[in-house]
Amino acid sequence: MSTIEYLEKFQPVLHKATWINDGLRWIGWQIIRMLANLADGLTSMYSQAFKLIDFWNSKDVSGFVAAYQPIFWILCTLGIAWVGFMMIHRTKTDFHQKINNLMVALFIFIGLGTLTSTLSGLVVAGVGTSLQKARPAVSIVSNNMTDLMRVNNNGWKSYRPIQARASKQLTTSIT
Repeated sequence: MSTIEYLEKFQPVLHKATWINDGLRWIGWQIIRMLANLADGLTSMYSQAFKLIDFWNSKDVSGFVAAYQPIFWILCTLGIAWVGFMMIHRTKTDFHQKINNLMVALFIFIGLGTLTSTLSGLVVAGVGTSLQKARPAVSIVSNNMTDLMRVNNNGWKSYRPIQARASKQLTTSIT
């Protein structure tokens, strides 16, 4: 099929190029590129944020905790001993308040760590598909562009055939 036959076949979707149409098309394409770059920037930002969610299991943090774990146990033991010593010497305080404070402290140290690990696992599992290497803006833009070759391969049928306005001599003299 020649170029002229393609142009006549796809005439309902083609139009004459003018400076105004080309300028508006260029401006529209620049806006699309700007929005795609903005979407890529936001995607890379939240990908980096999701990498920080599970930082407790990183090698550096695990190595630090393993190296100083005896010191942490000593500090915890000294803290419990200090609380016990203060409870013995201050007999005028309310025991219900002490029990309440102990429960809050246990929740903060034990429950909050467990809850944080569980919730980070849920978030990473839920967002795991978006942490891929593919850029979503590129796939959105490329999936919404129409190529004449693809349209032709899918069997384009014009429901409103428009008669060619140019004569056969004029179109052959252009090529």
